[in-house]
Amino acid sequence: MSISERRREIRLPLQVPLQFRSALQPLAPMWAANTINMSPKGLYFTTEHPLQVGSTAELTFNNPKELTGLAPTPVRCTARVMHVTPLRNTEFSGVGMRIDKVEPLLSLPAVAPRNARASASGGQAGF
Repeated sequence: MSISERRREIRLPLQVPLQFRSALQPLAPMWAANTINMSPKGLYFTTEHPLQVGSTAELTFNNPKELTGLAPTPVRCTARVMHVTPLRNTEFSGVGMRIDKVEPLLSLPAVAPRNARASASGGQAGF
């Protein structure tokens, strides 16, 4: 069964900046990325930071109006890496994550993301 056949919700093509780090290292600096698509329970993005299937990450981003029907809302999520796909001829991998927990934030934390090259163009994956 393909990944798209296992999804229960339609993903929308949304490019939303996000920050992430290992859930096991809550004091570690955040990495920057941009989503390629999102649903209320999952998202897909590209990164050059290594991730591993099964690992858990903390994500922060503005939950977009297209998913909530409301103004963009800052949130912190815990999500599990479901699949990692190396992107050809790049240092990037595509990462699919299932969102397990969402909590609202008053604002996004002011952090200096470690991955200034984050883009929707591809990468390598594993925490």
